[in-house]
Amino acid sequence: MIASLRIAGVVGGLALLSACDHHVRTEKELSWDCKPDRYYDGLQWVEFHFVENRNYFVTEVGPRLCEELKSLGRPTVVMKFDLLGDSVWGFRGESSVGIDGLSTPFTDRNAGAGSSEPGVDPLAAAYDRFSE
Repeated sequence: MIASLRIAGVVGGLALLSACDHHVRTEKELSWDCKPDRYYDGLQWVEFHFVENRNYFVTEVGPRLCEELKSLGRPTVVMKFDLLGDSVWGFRGESSVGIDGLSTPFTDRNAGAGSSEPGVDPLAAAYDRFSE
């Protein structure tokens, strides 16, 4: 009986260890659109759409974020993401960690993410590809 409990404990512990959080870094090209009607505490809101699937977007806020994007003079930017998941549930979420060429930090208040239509989430697909 005690041996069975020990084995069950070891198996349960291994299952928990295999479900530990796993971080994956990736970069994606996104178009951007300033949202001047959504200023909050002096922060500028910008909606970013994935080039590979324009139905998916993330919204970020930051001081002077829209102004700096305009100064780049490009319709698209490369954003860096930290993707979070585990072996049990797979992809669970993301954090935007920066944009190439910008010094403006994000407020670490991801203002939103989502999709206007069903389809393949570009970040979930990136997590799946890199976490295998």
